[in-house]
Amino acid sequence: MRQSDTAAPDVYFTQAYGRAEMACGSGEWIDLQAFDGQWRMPLHLREADGFVDALSPYGYAGIYASPELSQGDRDSAWAQAVDGLREREVLSVFLRQTPLVGAPVDASSFRTVVKDHSTVCLPTSDAEVLWGAMEGRSRTSIRKAERLDHTASVVEASAVDLKQGSPFRELYESAMRRRSASERYFFPDQYYDELLSGLEENLLLASVFDASGEIVSAALLMRHGDLLHYHLSGAAQDAGRNGATNLMLWSAAQWASANGVQRFHLGGGVGEGDSLFKFKRSFGGDVLSYSAYGVIIDQSRYDAAVAQRAEELGRTADDLQGQLFFPGFRID
Repeated sequence: MRQSDTAAPDVYFTQAYGRAEMACGSGEWIDLQAFDGQWRMPLHLREADGFVDALSPYGYAGIYASPELSQGDRDSAWAQAVDGLREREVLSVFLRQTPLVGAPVDASSFRTVVKDHSTVCLPTSDAEVLWGAMEGRSRTSIRKAERLDHTASVVEASAVDLKQGSPFRELYESAMRRRSASERYFFPDQYYDELLSGLEENLLLASVFDASGEIVSAALLMRHGDLLHYHLSGAAQDAGRNGATNLMLWSAAQWASANGVQRFHLGGGVGEGDSLFKFKRSFGGDVLSYSAYGVIIDQSRYDAAVAQRAEELGRTADDLQGQLFFPGFRID
């Protein structure tokens, strides 16, 4: 990992991750900092129709505030950040807020867009304890995969693993098509190139092979210090029934335990309490709360932008302002 990224609190705050995100489209990635990096907020700036807004990188970033900072320090850092955003003529910020690192953020003055979405994080320091904390159905699925002679591996990802047409890419993109996922989840080659060049040995590939040696489940993992993230994954259609995905995550958790990782972050579901969340929850661990907020930086210009967009859509500004979607001037 590059020297400038080693002090970041998590992978989503690194320049490497920012460069990968920028490979997916236009815009600028910035990292606002104060107090020698004890306060940080990475953002993706985007400009369209003459308006500039900002959003946290996709994933679990937001504001990092060291627990050592006083509330006064945090307020000062936020005020500096707002001044800097106004200088860049940014109208608003869509702020994703991580529950994984740093002190809690005072969001009382922010507009809540996503409230207390659950995300699962497994303590991995003791694999035996983790195995015992799993729901019985998860252990049963892992045993089933092993009875079917499925095997798993976790290795450093390579360029061959990430190229178009590789087993991982095929499994991941096929899974996205089955779920009718939006285009934003189909990443270009440059995205994977940037992740690999930026994260280096901290970008990992977990794979499960069936009895014939074919890869039937695969996932990209991102390590940052003592934290491991389950990033992108895909599986053959019958892999779930055969326990392959359970085996893959269990093997990743075992790898984490053996390599000094303290926590394995699985993420949440698409919707609160859906089947994906229940699957991840079956591995035990802690359920954390993730939220996202809308922050207006320049109220008068924000209101003007919403009014302009409302006129283009033949709707009222109040209608757009009342939508959960943020910012209102980006509504289609």
